[in-house]
Amino acid sequence: MKKLFYIVISTIFIFSIISLTSCQKEFDFDKKLLKVISNYRQLKPGMKRAEVLKNFTIQGGIYTRTHVTYTHKSSPYIKIDLVFKASDENKNDFENPNDIIVELSKLYLDYAVID
Repeated sequence: MKKLFYIVISTIFIFSIISLTSCQKEFDFDKKLLKVISNYRQLKPGMKRAEVLKNFTIQGGIYTRTHVTYTHKSSPYIKIDLVFKASDENKNDFENPNDIIVELSKLYLDYAVID
């Protein structure tokens, strides 16, 4: 009877640890998503490209100076499409940090593009 008691207690303890580990992973995932959403919500039309580059990077593939898809630095699957107005300075600078955001899409998930 004593052995059965210890087996039941041990089983409950092991499952409790497994459950806590799973909850911690979910909590960490949620924290990362909240950070991405927070980074996105800071972007507004009228801001400069330099602000985008703090948390996002160009995904690669084909893009123009004014129409670009960016991925969040934490994941190549989290994306945003941006439209820029080219700044007057240095028209040959393809990714000028002073270009102005005109439009931005909502965040979305998609497969990574690899050059």
